[in-house]
Amino acid sequence: YEKALEFVLHPARRQAVTHLASHAVARDGSGEQPGARVFTDRRFAELALFDEGLLQQFIDEREAILPADEVAIATGWIGRPLALHDVLEARAGAGVSLRNTQTREISWVVELTASGDIVEGEQVMARLLPTGDVVRLGGPIMRVPLRLRESVVALTGDPDTAACDWAG
Repeated sequence: YEKALEFVLHPARRQAVTHLASHAVARDGSGEQPGARVFTDRRFAELALFDEGLLQQFIDEREAILPADEVAIATGWIGRPLALHDVLEARAGAGVSLRNTQTREISWVVELTASGDIVEGEQVMARLLPTGDVVRLGGPIMRVPLRLRESVVALTGDPDTAACDWAG
């Protein structure tokens, strides 16, 4: 995951990430430079990696130098959606139990960092990434406040939602 994010943030591909950050800056009116936001918010690199086709480019360009198990894992991540999840259980330092609000699928996610901050009953946006028998989170967990839930549900339910829509 980290290798793929570094690939996306390389100057040769960073424009895709900066473009996504510009949507967020335009929406929030902060006046911040999109190029600066790229380095302070990993969500844009994650969106570019998974939703702008850069994961496939990473695999295509790096397959020969990556371990075979990493190629298999990364290939399995292609097409994994960003989704809204109900937090069913949170165990600090161990992980969280999440239920996809659309599919109703429940997953135990090994998550050692944010699991202490997540509260049962809240909703979060996350991309679940299987790594063998373990499911991990791609990118930072994004809490979804009640005022934004309707728009997030609309985005997750629309198959035409693009990375720039999520960024905004």
